[in-house]
Amino acid sequence: MLIVTANCKNTFDSYLKYVHYTDSKRRRTRFSGATGWLIIACAAAVTVSFVKTGGNIFLYVVSAVLLICAAAYLYIQYLAPYRAFKKLDKSFLAEQEFDFYEDKLELIEHGEKNIKRIIPYSKIQKVCITKHAFYIYIAADSAFILSKTALSSSSTERLKNLFKDKGIKTEE
Repeated sequence: MLIVTANCKNTFDSYLKYVHYTDSKRRRTRFSGATGWLIIACAAAVTVSFVKTGGNIFLYVVSAVLLICAAAYLYIQYLAPYRAFKKLDKSFLAEQEFDFYEDKLELIEHGEKNIKRIIPYSKIQKVCITKHAFYIYIAADSAFILSKTALSSSSTERLKNLFKDKGIKTEE
């Protein structure tokens, strides 16, 4: 019996949210946001020092280091995920049809070829639920992304209850 069905298509935005979610879970902290604010605060302090003292060699060195840190931060947070996104298989960008049955998940990827995957619930390692999506992990580092925009609020609740009933580990 079909319990929930949903169609969605992954985008760079959904991929970026997935990457940032998994990175924050791996580190168990919010260092990326703190790092950005720390770089901004240091840049402001150096700017004030330039204005007050007129600049010296130490401030030029600190400015150069801050510029390198800011560039590295921007690369790690935005450019590296974009480059990784471009290397993904085309099936990631295909429209995906999720059909949740009583005993299995059927996933159909509508791309160049229609690929049908039948995944028993026992093969799902965990499901992470964020405000944007369900991340359905079939391996430690591999998840299907089901955007919540593809679901109604009642479907979201039915899906949460289904995972709970099947004994699948969920994280919110």
